[in-house]
Amino acid sequence: MASKDLQDIVEIGRIALECDGLVEIRQEVLKCLKSAFGIEKSNFWMFRQYPYPHIDLNDVVYDDIEDEFITRYVRYYRKMDPYNRVISANRSVCSLNSQELKGFTKGEYYNDFLSPQKIHHQLSVCLWAHGKLLAVLGMYRPKCSRPFSAREHSKAQAMAKYISAGLERAILNQKVKKVEGVINAVCPDLPYNWVIVLDECLEPIYINGEGLKGVLGAEIEAAQKTGVYPHLPEPLEAKCREFSEAARKSADPVRHAVINCENGVSGQGISANIRSVRSEDSRLLFVVVGDARAKSSEALKKSGLSRREMEIAGLICDGLKNREIGEKLFISEYTVENHLRSIYQKMDVSNRTSLVNRITFAKNER
Repeated sequence: MASKDLQDIVEIGRIALECDGLVEIRQEVLKCLKSAFGIEKSNFWMFRQYPYPHIDLNDVVYDDIEDEFITRYVRYYRKMDPYNRVISANRSVCSLNSQELKGFTKGEYYNDFLSPQKIHHQLSVCLWAHGKLLAVLGMYRPKCSRPFSAREHSKAQAMAKYISAGLERAILNQKVKKVEGVINAVCPDLPYNWVIVLDECLEPIYINGEGLKGVLGAEIEAAQKTGVYPHLPEPLEAKCREFSEAARKSADPVRHAVINCENGVSGQGISANIRSVRSEDSRLLFVVVGDARAKSSEALKKSGLSRREMEIAGLICDGLKNREIGEKLFISEYTVENHLRSIYQKMDVSNRTSLVNRITFAKNER
């Protein structure tokens, strides 16, 4: 392989490592391929597995192709595209040989769709990761240009590994951002406003902005950009470690506990819920959710709640279920339900979420 080919492969590897967004990485890859293969036109389609394996006709990035032809392809010509067979054949790189091309040029797809775009030679590259097809990209040359050579096939195959790795990372980043958006949207309506997800070694693998600010006191933007999170405050880490040891020894697949400790960063108390869950590969993960909002005991007293009712209301705000509250206070679940009905009536609410919001934001209501 020539030194120019190796340089092009290294450049693709650099793009795969540096680009984070799905659109960005595809745009940059197409720019690189233009010079690496001497092509005039190209496109880059994402492939989806759900609800069935298919090319996502709504997710394409293209270079030097008119919008009109993309629309026509989606609406009609995609069914005639002979290169679609590479998807089912589990091939990485494909182009028509001279004999196949000779018969191909007699059809409607070539004469009414490709020829008006001055497309004759085509190289299709399927991008696979762990046995799943992630995307398909096409490179095109006019009839007056040379066909794609065996050397260019090998070069495209070598590049495909790096592009696939970059795509896989960009897809994961996109999923993480979606999860972050959902968590940040949901948190204000739940009895907590920060979330931390820990792996088996208690290393943070996700922390939302409030968690970074309120619990770790870290530079939020830097941590979220790099994905490298600082360690937990020592008191919180110690509590989490106690819980993780108990979770590993337990036969119960899901364990839950309330932890209270002091934040070494701010000196304020931390009250949080921790739960163990199993990931897809059966590894333990730990989800810690906490409430950094001040609960107003004055508001509870003004509502006429008894001492026991105030206690139960506080545990509701900590995220405990009726059974867990009963176990903690050594009373029956039936008694908890009776107290809860009385609390709802005195606080003029109809459910747990409304109760938490009423208590949490009571200071703002006065």
